[in-house]
Amino acid sequence: MTASVFHGKGATAWWGSTGYTEFVSLVEWSATILADVAESHAMHASSYGKTREVGFKTGTARVVCRLTGDAIVDEGSTYTLELWRTSSSAAKGYSGSAICTGVEAGVDMNDIEVITYSFQFTGAIANTLAAT
Repeated sequence: MTASVFHGKGATAWWGSTGYTEFVSLVEWSATILADVAESHAMHASSYGKTREVGFKTGTARVVCRLTGDAIVDEGSTYTLELWRTSSSAAKGYSGSAICTGVEAGVDMNDIEVITYSFQFTGAIANTLAAT
């Protein structure tokens, strides 16, 4: 499991299909990416009868922004979600088709209005965190 949290310092998030909309006043984003593992049983020359194979990857994401001036995302909408570690490069982050599963508005302990968007990835998740 990989969990990544970046607290505003240059991180950015995008949502859309062709004309992406940036989440403005981003506070943080987090992504949890999981890969299922399947067991395979067969006779091998090494005499080991069990191996493990990587299965489907799945993931969830959360984007937290200040409420004022934010992009509006409706629950149930499906588009591409891009999560970048830096505002200038998509080469460091995650990208994939996702469904917005929830929108939660509130006030944090510093009396700042925040909105939290929750997402479930629906297909292949591009991971470019290791890229240079």
